[in-house]
Amino acid sequence: MKLGDDAGAASAFSRAAAEEPENGEVWNNLAAVHLRAERWRPAFSALSQAVKLKKDSWQTWHNFAQAALMVGEGGSAARGLAAVVELTEGRGVADGGLLLELARFVAEASSSKNTQGPDEEEKEKEKGEQASGAAEAEEGLLQLTLDDDFDFEKVENAETEKPDSLSLSSRSLASLRAAAGRALRLAAATAACSSRPDTWHALAIFHDSEPSAAAGSGPPGCCDNSNGNGNGIGNGNNDNGNNSEQQGLLAGSKAAAREARLKRVSVLSGGTAWRSDALKFEEFASAASELGRAEARAAREKKKREEEKDDQKALASVAAAASGGQRELSSARMLLKGIVSTGKDRFSEAPAFAEAAEALEEVERELRLVVEAKEQHL
Repeated sequence: MKLGDDAGAASAFSRAAAEEPENGEVWNNLAAVHLRAERWRPAFSALSQAVKLKKDSWQTWHNFAQAALMVGEGGSAARGLAAVVELTEGRGVADGGLLLELARFVAEASSSKNTQGPDEEEKEKEKGEQASGAAEAEEGLLQLTLDDDFDFEKVENAETEKPDSLSLSSRSLASLRAAAGRALRLAAATAACSSRPDTWHALAIFHDSEPSAAAGSGPPGCCDNSNGNGNGIGNGNNDNGNNSEQQGLLAGSKAAAREARLKRVSVLSGGTAWRSDALKFEEFASAASELGRAEARAAREKKKREEEKDDQKALASVAAAASGGQRELSSARMLLKGIVSTGKDRFSEAPAFAEAAEALEEVERELRLVVEAKEQHL
């Protein structure tokens, strides 16, 4: 077999799979050929067989998850990632790449769901028909790879990639979110992943995308304690609170998203490397800016909800809302001021510096409004 001869390799491994259908390594090799050529659908078909036979191979599950995301099979991707986490205690996904891809996939699907019309029953029926058709297509692709007259171009033309629309029925979306949430929480509970900022970034994206999540603040104290670096946040290493923190992330809510953002910032703020290393500064400043903007947005949303209440307690509710957001905004301001002050000499030309400066202005503007509202209703 010639090096780089994908058609020849696919043909050879297809014949081997037909002769030894219980040989997981053969299916894995066939999938590798398709992965190398970025033919995701036949790769996913082959890997679907491989993981049944190589259940203890985290690399196979990892490839399965990657291919699943590329063809729009988010639930399968979540199952694959969960398997990788369990088999490697998180080390297999510690780089955060696939976790972020999964979270963004779920966020996109959740956003698409919000644009659906009211004909849910019809959509459920259509989704079932689509799933049935996809299963038939999957079987057809698998059969193509096993035919004696295997044609690599035929597979390429027959495959379908990730669908343009990820609009899902309520039931399908709930199932996807449950599977993805489990995978992300499993990762965050491991030592290998909990110390990586991308893990918490993925969780923030996931929880922010919850269609029914109510805006609000997370438990106090996560962002209020100084870590000695002058940036206004704690170090995020409350060993006694690890259990409760993980439980807090179980709820698909804005509060859980806030907790994840705080953890991401805490991980990135460790030590002083961000003060002199351009890449670390970029990562830290970007994470802090996202946190600051989210705090400002939460304060606006909370104030708006309270102002819309039409009852005798409306004024008191507005004052309470203002008081509730002031602490979080003050902490975010302290954090961003420290970043801007430190970065103005070394990193003033960096995009993340400008981002942090803009976020600081937004936080300070919102903080002024919160203080004014509080004073007006005292």
